[in-house]
Amino acid sequence: MSRNSFFILSCLAITLTGCFDRSTSVLTLLDGTEPFTGTLIQTADHLSGLSSGGAHTCAITSIGNVKCWGANTKGQLGNNSTTDSATPVLVQGLANDIIQVSSGADFSCALLASGQIKCWGANDLGQLGNNSTVQSSVPVDVTGFSEPVKQISVGFNGRHACALTQSGKIRCWGNNFYSQLGKVTLTAPYQSNVPVDLITPIDNVVQISSGVSHTCALQNTGSVLCWGGNYAGQLGISYNVSYPNSVEVPGLKYNAIQISSGAYHTCAVTRAHHVKCWGDNTSGQLGNGSQTNTSAPFLGPTDVLDNGGGLLSAEQISAGFYSTCSINQNGGNNKILCWGDNFQGKSGADTSITPFSLIPISISVASESFIQVSVGVVHSCGLTLSGAVKCWGQALQNGSASQSFAPVNIGL
Repeated sequence: MSRNSFFILSCLAITLTGCFDRSTSVLTLLDGTEPFTGTLIQTADHLSGLSSGGAHTCAITSIGNVKCWGANTKGQLGNNSTTDSATPVLVQGLANDIIQVSSGADFSCALLASGQIKCWGANDLGQLGNNSTVQSSVPVDVTGFSEPVKQISVGFNGRHACALTQSGKIRCWGNNFYSQLGKVTLTAPYQSNVPVDLITPIDNVVQISSGVSHTCALQNTGSVLCWGGNYAGQLGISYNVSYPNSVEVPGLKYNAIQISSGAYHTCAVTRAHHVKCWGDNTSGQLGNGSQTNTSAPFLGPTDVLDNGGGLLSAEQISAGFYSTCSINQNGGNNKILCWGDNFQGKSGADTSITPFSLIPISISVASESFIQVSVGVVHSCGLTLSGAVKCWGQALQNGSASQSFAPVNIGL
């Protein structure tokens, strides 16, 4: 399957990255062509129908509603309960018009076709955006938007969220201890219970991606700007301080087409469909064959290598909690490759033999082609071209009662 033929079908739900056809569960992706116009060309982990959070996952079903599974201690499954579930449960109170879902540490948000946002789960730092700190096991409205939103990004395993409006404005809410909301908070509580504007607006944004303590934005020029915490160099610069103002990641100008913010590292797919990552590399999650952070000494974004030592070719990237996965073309089928931390088998190998991997581990399913991958803290999940969701890693999060190093089918 070629890149240009990878994206098919008519659209029933339009997202920033493409179109989600609810009748077939297929996401139609938009391919970037010369000259670069700023149209995103990949599905991103926080941009479509599947999103893995801290210890739970949510997915858009074929009819446009949302189902979640995994841990539920804070009501992050959205089914008016706090009982864990290994099988998908329906998020209550949502119509069948969801075009994007995004999951964080213990909360999730959904973007409606109308451009409104609803969130559910933990709310100790105002991450539900409803001017409250009371958790909710059912969706509540995010307040403070005067125009429709076209993309949301919940902080990966974090407690903040950001949204990109139709006019290109970024607004964020929740935890701001590291200035990840793009503003300065000088006194406690270091949070905002409602969406706030960035202290310095960014123009021409086509994608946002939130990590634990930082947030990044991709511009239509192919440049990447990041702000927030930077203890491991996840902003792409070497100084170990937080930045409320965005800084441009060096070496990516006119080159990036998709970004993904993990816990403390960040990755980008380039126009040549190679991958560059920067930040924390404790478990080899940067994929450059080492465990050296890019902050000390500062190396800048580094190339992700394939098993032969060449540059990895990728269609989509998902940076997670000390691990990373990508979608890679493999003849007629697209497979998933994962590297970095392998806790609970989330990178697809036996943890007793491979606790972490500096080289990509292949995740493949016979006769199935993946179109999206989303990495969580203790598990990973993939969306296939046929609309099936498959997960691996820790029990419960992988949809079964036992740990699995191989993909387990999730019955939606």
